[in-house]
Amino acid sequence: MLTLVSILVWEIWKSKCKAVIEGRKLEPAMVLEKELCAKREFIDVWPKTDINDITELT
Repeated sequence: MLTLVSILVWEIWKSKCKAVIEGRKLEPAMVLEKELCAKREFIDVWPKTDINDITELT
């Protein structure tokens, strides 16, 4: 669970930095979309285990 929350926090951080540096408006829907894509990628790459086991490895 901690790993999956970390993905969300990381995407929020990256989006906020990009908004500040590039002067863009922060769009929460885009942040969540990127977070979902990153989460799917993480789950696809991670060895097939129970999602609850992931928290033990963080």
